[in-house]
Parts: sequence; structure tokens; C-alpha cells
Amino acid sequence: MGLTLLAHAHLPSKFWDYAFDTAVYLINRLPTRSLGFSSPFEKLHGKLPDYHFLRVFGCLCFPYLRPYTKHKLEFRSRPCVFLGYPPSQLGYRCFDPKSNRIFVVRTVVFDEQSFPFRPTGSLVAVQQVSNFSESSCPSSPGLPISVQSSDSSGSSPSIPMPSSTFVTDSLSPPEPASPLAVLAENVSPIAMSTDQPVPTAQAVPPVQPVYAPQLVPASQSVPAAPAPPTSRPHHMVTRSRDGSLPPRRFDLSKHPVAFSVSIGLQEPTSFAKAKRDPRWVEAMQDEFQALLSNRTWDLVPPPSNQHIISCKWVYRVKQKANGSIDRFKARLVAKGFNQQEGIDYEETFSPVIKSVTIRTVLSIAISLQWPIRQLDVKNAFLHGHLDKEVYMQQPPSFVDSTRAHFVCRLNRSLYGFKQAPRAWFLRLSEFLLRLGFKGSRADSSLFILRTTSYCAFLLVYVDDIILTGTPNAPFSSILSSLN
Repeated sequence: MGLTLLAHAHLPSKFWDYAFDTAVYLINRLPTRSLGFSSPFEKLHGKLPDYHFLRVFGCLCFPYLRPYTKHKLEFRSRPCVFLGYPPSQLGYRCFDPKSNRIFVVRTVVFDEQSFPFRPTGSLVAVQQVSNFSESSCPSSPGLPISVQSSDSSGSSPSIPMPSSTFVTDSLSPPEPASPLAVLAENVSPIAMSTDQPVPTAQAVPPVQPVYAPQLVPASQSVPAAPAPPTSRPHHMVTRSRDGSLPPRRFDLSKHPVAFSVSIGLQEPTSFAKAKRDPRWVEAMQDEFQALLSNRTWDLVPPPSNQHIISCKWVYRVKQKANGSIDRFKARLVAKGFNQQEGIDYEETFSPVIKSVTIRTVLSIAISLQWPIRQLDVKNAFLHGHLDKEVYMQQPPSFVDSTRAHFVCRLNRSLYGFKQAPRAWFLRLSEFLLRLGFKGSRADSSLFILRTTSYCAFLLVYVDDIILTGTPNAPFSSILSSLN
């Protein structure tokens, strides 16, 4: 089935893994006689698979790429190639030939009758021909190009090509016999043969002219390019011309404290460098004591059938607004890239507040003059509970001497785990629901507390919280409950 998917979509062999992965995905959802004409998916999950989700492999698709764009002026979608279904996410795998990237998107528009890698009648084929003509013709600049056309008389007249060639943007399929079939490799004029009459320069639509190099005899000298004008052609007065640019918000030359900090202090990149500085040693001790007081783990003998995850220390220098040192921060981070799906974690998705929701709520609060509170939860991920048993090695330099061979069975989440953001959000949302908040249907990270006398809105973005509402809302009681 995998080879059939590749052949039907005319995909190159480098996409074989996606084709066979899609074949396995389809086989698990097809009825089989060995299971009583039931699918493996139905036997495993106890429900019928959703066949409305399936699409033609290798077809043209247009995913919604707004979350991947860098600024708002980029297009929200671009033509991509459908490469199947991701194993751990609900969505479609879309390949962008232009950027050579693969996007996993749920909102996709499909054109199941078009295949971008089909040899004829596709965008990619036309782009390949245009790229071939652009890269091959200028390979011998300054040479006359002649085209030989075979007619009934057997003569081969030489038709000189114009000095400016045109490349069209038409998406029509290329001709079977391209006029750029044979290229000479020597310095003699390039000869090309074709069985079809060569169109004249007037027959080519004038769309975006691309000018070829002019022919210059060897005896003549090439005139130098004109120097750029020293003054701008327009009379507009800009800040760069009149010298009224605003100063930078933070200049190291005006803040000697920050300059000395940035030059003389560097954050250690390893534990071996950090243990030489007593300030970082004290920061690690404070973090370790906070983890113990929070009952983050229990020391147990290492189980034989469990995966043990390692950890490391990460160091940051917290600075004040003027650039001076505020404190030294050391954080114990688990190496989550060693986690195995299905053993150490299941779900990893954690919703965050949408930017349009933030703008809407803040605009309402400002127009109605509501009070706004901003909260930053300290060590937010440490408050999340894990739904699976996860084992981790003891932190470096803090190994219990009496139980050196023991490992940490985690009771709470740590930074670095794949399921850490989800565990924190689930615990916070459960607590807010107990306080009387209700989750919004439009945005799962917006919680609303509404009564007959007041209304409060709470927005959650990972560990940052915005609280606003009517002036008579019980902000003090809500904040004390969160603490």
C-alpha cells in the first residue's frame, strides 16, 4: 500500500516513510477478516473509526498557517502537499515545498483532484521548467542564442533570440518537447532543436521581463555603472535625515552597572562550572530545599520495568530594571527529550489564551474603567500532578549518601517534562471551577465568574494570569484563594 500511495501521488522516494506511515494508519482502520470484519482500531478502542477525517495522500492542500507566521503581513496559507496524519496529534501533516517544512494543522482545505508532484499540469512541474530555463540559459552569458527549426525543405535557418527574454507565470502544463532540450557545453553558440515552430517575441506575453546580459564584443570596454545619487529624489523629511530619531530605550554606555554586569558576569553552562561559584551553590541549595518542602518526589529503589529520566541544572541571572543583579536563579530541569510516549506521558496539549481574547477583555476593562490585576505564579509547573508514574535520577551534587542507588519517584511535575504545562493547567482549571468560575466555550483559557451583582474575568497564559472585572468583584478573596 505504501508504494501505491507514492505512485498515485507521484511523490519522490524520499517521502517513503510518510507513505508507509499513512498505510499503517489506514490498515489499522480497515476491516479485516481475521478480526471478524472489524478493524484493529475498533477492537482496541471499542468504537468505530472516523472515516470522514481521511483525505487523499499526496494531494494539494492549503493549511491555515497563521500560528506559524512571523508577522501579520505574511499569507495565512500557502500551497502544500498532504503527507498523512501525525501519530500523536489530531491534525494533518502538510509539506511546504518552498520552505521544505512540515506543518501539523487541523484547519486545512484540500484539493483532492490536484497533485503538486504530478509530472504534467502541476505547479511544481512548471516551476521546475522555469528554474531549468533560468539556470541554464545564463550559464554562458554574452553568447548569441540560435534555434534550429526543421522544416520541409530541410534547411535550418538560425533565428536570433532577442536580448531580453520573458518568463511567464502561467500555470499551463509544459509542452512535451521543450525548446531547451539540448545545451552545448562549449563556448560556441548554443544550438537547440525542436519539431515545433518557434514563437516570435511578439507572441510571448510581456509579464515581468527578466533581462539577459547584453552582448559586448571583446574589443570594446564595458562602461562603468553609474554611481548612485548622493541625494534622495524625493523631498520628504524623515527622522533619519533631520537627526530626530528617538534614543534607544536602554543604552549600556549610560548604565555603567549594567555594562559591568554584562561584561564581567556570565551564566554557567554546566554544573562543573557552577559549583565553583558559591553564589550558584547557594542558589541550587535554595531550589533543592524548595523541592523537598513541596514533596516533589520520593526516593524509591529503581524499578526494573520503568524508564529512568535524567535531569540537569539551568542557571539564570535575574536583573533589575537598571541592569543590576537581582538574584541568582538555579532551576532543576528534567531532560524531557528522553521521555517515551505511552510510558512516561500520554497527552501533552495545554491551551493558552488567544491574543484576540486578551485584546477584547482588556479593551472592555479600559473602556469601563475596571481594575486590572496581573499575576505571575512562581514555580507554576511544580504544582501540577502527574497522571503516570515517572522516575528520575537524583539531582547532581544532591544525592542521598545513604540511598545513593535510589531514584526519585515524582509526585509533582518538573520543568522540562512534556506533560508539565498540561498538568499545571488541569490543576489550575479544576481549582477555578471549584471557586465558581466557568470556562468559556470560545476560549478554554478564559474563566468567568458571574453573579447578579458582579462579574470577573480571569485569563491564563501558562504561568501568567490577568484578573479583571467590575469594581465590586471580590478580587481580594480570589487572590487569597489562589495563594
